[in-house]
Amino acid sequence: MVDRHIADSLAFAGAWTGRPRSALDVGSGVGLPGIPLAITHPDTLFTLLDRSGRRCSLALRAIRILDVRNAEVAHRDVSQLSGQWPVVLFRASLPPDVALAVARPLLEPGGCAIVALSRREAPTSLPVAPPGTSLTVVRTDPGVLDSPAWLLRMERTEPHPKDGSRP
Repeated sequence: MVDRHIADSLAFAGAWTGRPRSALDVGSGVGLPGIPLAITHPDTLFTLLDRSGRRCSLALRAIRILDVRNAEVAHRDVSQLSGQWPVVLFRASLPPDVALAVARPLLEPGGCAIVALSRREAPTSLPVAPPGTSLTVVRTDPGVLDSPAWLLRMERTEPHPKDGSRP
């Protein structure tokens, strides 16, 4: 439980820089990685997004029981969102190429999306970076987790011409 869910969730924090004021956890389910990250990053507001009412109810219950005050649950599909976040997380909700495309309009300029890639083996290929972004692979060594893990970090380096935002 601790390594597979809690430590795996906390590894996401190693892929962002600074202290984000907010983060969006897409496909959070019952709250992973959002709830462990909210506990360890009390100055960041986490939005746990899931389209399943049952999973959202369980996440709300966990937040209440754990008295996590910097997390909120949003029951909707990612396609229904508007707004931008400095950090967008995808633990196991979408394939990496789809996650990057979904994340692009949700990222504020300079923000980053973090996508879980693998806990088994190093990725042999990466998706193409959407326009105005850069990609890097972040590796968590064994010892931190029970096995190595790879995360894909996409940073929004410039505004996308279709979203009208400014850097």
